Amino acid sequence: MDEPRDRSDADRVERPVGHERETSPVDLRELVEHYLDGVFLIVDGKLLHAHRELEEMTGYSAEEALGRPISDFIVPEDSNRASKRLRELEDGGPSYPSRYRLRRKDGTEQAIEVLSRPIEYQGRHALLSVVRDIEK
Repeated sequence: MDEPRDRSDADRVERPVGHERETSPVDLRELVEHYLDGVFLIVDGKLLHAHRELEEMTGYSAEEALGRPISDFIVPEDSNRASKRLRELEDGGPSYPSRYRLRRKDGTEQAIEVLSRPIEYQGRHALLSVVRDIEK
């Protein structure tokens, strides 16, 4: 099989009829909103963005949750371990799933799995995280 000669050749991909590439840019935020797990962004240990699935898991509206420390959403028994994990990630530690118990607004608990990855967001260090309800 021949390699593409230049980048324009590599971009030419045959697609089935009806599956042409959209010409308008994709709104990444809109795509994330349809993700089945909770997606959130942590900056300086506080929740900066969360999508609706996380709102459903916690019972907090976005307005109530944004700006709060992540420790507000973890049961006290897991809080120290979660804080240690956040520091580890911020210091360049490896990404792997961690399990905690989420504390909902109504005081009930829910087992969750969180996978976080360090990123740069608007010139600042941040953590992009996905949280999954492991009780479903």
